[in-house]
Amino acid sequence: LRLRTWRFTCNIEESIDTTTRHLKLMQKGCTELMESVALREVLQVVVSIGNYMNGKTKRGQADGFQLKLLGKLKDTKGSDGKTTLLTYIANLCAKRNASIGSALKGELANLLQ
Repeated sequence: LRLRTWRFTCNIEESIDTTTRHLKLMQKGCTELMESVALREVLQVVVSIGNYMNGKTKRGQADGFQLKLLGKLKDTKGSDGKTTLLTYIANLCAKRNASIGSALKGELANLLQ
């Protein structure tokens, strides 16, 4: 017990420093997500496509969506059976704003570490 206590006291500062660095990085990432103009643009396209696909059903004309939907974009195939909804959205965003990829990389730099 004494050895464990001694080892803990020797390592606590390093653990606190590591945890503090991770928390600061997470805080920066959260700030980047909240302030990203390019991400907002992409998410607006996702909502628009979803509203179009749902048409006049009760699920159409939504103001938002659950984030778990983003993981399903790669699973939804087009009529050719090859193109995914994710690819379609990426291409559509690139057509609307050619620099969106580099803008996302710049605005979300801490998340990409």
